[in-house]
Amino acid sequence: MNNNESDMLKKSATYSIVARRTKENALGICVASGSLAVGSVVPHIKLDTGAIITQGLTNIEYGIEGMKLLTLGFSPDEVLKKYH
Repeated sequence: MNNNESDMLKKSATYSIVARRTKENALGICVASGSLAVGSVVPHIKLDTGAIITQGLTNIEYGIEGMKLLTLGFSPDEVLKKYH
């Protein structure tokens, strides 16, 4: 991480929540941040599949590729291990 990235992290924070209501099979994501337009890159959600939130210095590919793996039947733990 360079100094510019470090300074950027100190100036803003992102808070995210994924919530699931099993009775209705409902899933939702909420993101709040000091950075502009995070809602276009941080949350990834797909009906009957799952939800992924990428934040910090966001790498949108984690969400895109992670959702593909979930769709293919990988477990959440398997997806996390692939990118961790």
